[in-house]
Amino acid sequence: MDLTFSPQEIAFRDELRGWLANNQPDPEPTEGGEDAHYAWRRDWQRRLYDGGWAAPAWPAEYGGRGVSLTESAIYFEEIGRARVPMAANVLGLLLGGPTLMVWGTDEQKERYLTPILSGEEIWCQGFSEPEAGSDLASLKTKAVKDGDEWVVTGQKVWTSGAQYAKWCMLVARTDGEVAKHKGLTYFLMDMEQDAVQVRPLRQITGEAEFNELFIEEARIPDANVVGGVGNGWKVALTTLMNERAGLGFALQIRLRQLLDDLIAVAAERGLLEDPLYADALAELHIRCESIRLLAWKGLTDVERYGQPGPEGSLVKWLWSDTNQRLTQLAIDIVGPEALTWGSSWTYEWLRARGNTIEGGTTEVLKNIVAERVLGLPRLKVAAEMDFGLTDDQREIQRTARELLAERAKPERVREHAEAATNDDALWGELCELGWPGIAIDERFGGQGLGQIELSILCEELGRSLAPVPFLPSVMAAAVIEQDGSEAQRERWLGGLAAGETVGALGSALDGTAELVIGGAQADVFVLIEPDGSGRLLAREDAEVTPVSSVDPTRSTASVSAADGSGEALGEGACAGLGRALVSVSSELVGVCDRALGMTVEYVKDRKQFGVPVGAYQAVSHRCAQMLLETEQARSTAAFAAWTADSDPEQLAEAAAMAKACASSAGREVTATAIQLHGGIGFTWEADLHWLYKRAQIDAALLGGAKRHRARLAGILAERLGASAAV
Repeated sequence: MDLTFSPQEIAFRDELRGWLANNQPDPEPTEGGEDAHYAWRRDWQRRLYDGGWAAPAWPAEYGGRGVSLTESAIYFEEIGRARVPMAANVLGLLLGGPTLMVWGTDEQKERYLTPILSGEEIWCQGFSEPEAGSDLASLKTKAVKDGDEWVVTGQKVWTSGAQYAKWCMLVARTDGEVAKHKGLTYFLMDMEQDAVQVRPLRQITGEAEFNELFIEEARIPDANVVGGVGNGWKVALTTLMNERAGLGFALQIRLRQLLDDLIAVAAERGLLEDPLYADALAELHIRCESIRLLAWKGLTDVERYGQPGPEGSLVKWLWSDTNQRLTQLAIDIVGPEALTWGSSWTYEWLRARGNTIEGGTTEVLKNIVAERVLGLPRLKVAAEMDFGLTDDQREIQRTARELLAERAKPERVREHAEAATNDDALWGELCELGWPGIAIDERFGGQGLGQIELSILCEELGRSLAPVPFLPSVMAAAVIEQDGSEAQRERWLGGLAAGETVGALGSALDGTAELVIGGAQADVFVLIEPDGSGRLLAREDAEVTPVSSVDPTRSTASVSAADGSGEALGEGACAGLGRALVSVSSELVGVCDRALGMTVEYVKDRKQFGVPVGAYQAVSHRCAQMLLETEQARSTAAFAAWTADSDPEQLAEAAAMAKACASSAGREVTATAIQLHGGIGFTWEADLHWLYKRAQIDAALLGGAKRHRARLAGILAERLGASAAV
């Protein structure tokens, strides 16, 4: 897992930043309406073209730079960050050109690619029809062969930029006797003919971004067929695969900028001090970061496997929902100005309403996730996202999963849970493998690996619910190693690394922690006060009262310092607390993943009225929501683990984001799992309640989602203040 750029990628980014700084677009026109605004974007594309920056992802032989997928993503992020307009011919650059490079003839490439790049000829996309939106194979526009031409009749809708386009990527039915998707052909249709009429569709924003096309015996030369007659479905899929590839990075940067703008407005009006607004803004910050991380994760899959994973649907779904939430919150923060024409916030709010419709409705995306990722209703194992683990890290993950599948079987976990005992035999095996000391420095007897490796184990142990004191012990060790004195480290870390000493960590108030997981058997305690300061207590210096928590898979206790005994850990807030938060967040990811897997298998097998309950959209969409929440938690926890190892100065923010996201996901995913199992999910015999209870305990540990969103809001406010001071 490496979230840094290579020297080549940094050089590419710096060159682009330098060019953008020295080549700012002309001021955005305030008069002349949509035509003037489009001409402004077209002029900007020409400047990009002249500078060699119109489409750097295109191969050099076609006028691009032949950059990598990562560099292409950097390009879109920098374009968004610079707040320059998108090129006018964005559909030609992102869809038309790349499709021709795959399917076009040499003559087509020579004729069309350069005018696309320069913006001389604008392209539009003619796929959707009044009765064929997401279901492309149902389109009815017909093309009939007439000599060396095709005569096309039909109607297209939601065609962006058609009023300015010279060429249309048109899919029409050329054979009505075969299966729907087999009788399609992909054409390049000249828009400048009387047989093609364009009618603008005015949106709720007042602008006409989309159009209807009325095609009445339009003529297309046979030379303008792309990919061969009857092969339109495959060619169209190439276009659709490119649709979200690069633009998603620019969209997530734009979302980040909108949020930063809204935070600045909230700060100006003193609303960051209001806990309701602070919580809402912090949640939006977590969502923005989740989108960014999932987008980069999707890019990693393409680079590694040659094809995208499920992230495309998840990113678009999460982006559209988040943008709508953000702009709706802006109405409350900005006030009446945001409800008057002419305000940029008014436009953003109204335009966002279309986000969950365009490019695939959210409902369709949920179906895609439910059917193609989770395998509903088809019997297919859900794919798990892999955040670029190294071979050694994957081996740790594989070994842990296989060991726990054998040694922590559900019936064994259930037996220990009902007896409220730890599995000492399993704990002994884990200690022999060195798991408790995996992230402890070698000079103290540990393995000296990192938080990423520790998080892998936390996730696997969370998935299995293994009744061992692993999490509380490694959390205590992280704080002692990071914040303890040399004497404190020498005294405790060797035993903690070997598992001979058990640690526990808990949130305290004035020296008393009411619920400390692992506390009943711990030898050493770390108590964290609300201000982040820590106190180290040996068991003989603590008053320990066993407590029966709702989660009996780990012992719990109330712990307090006897007569103010114990030792301070460092000065001020404990820096090691961030690593502890990452560990519990990772365990919550494992809990969510297990609950999701159990639910998917159940709804595929359980039948109502003769069909699997997973075939009902209400059920499949809730499963898709469970996946989205799980992957948000996974992405933020993985990022926080990487930050702990590679950029510890940013760990406070990353850890707060991970804990807030994982706490929310843990509670929601396990509760939904019980709901979708119906009555059986509410029984003691089903194992779901153990996951539900573990999620509740972990979510509350060291503060829940709202507390960490409040921390995030404070960090964002401090950053804003520092930026304003500069």
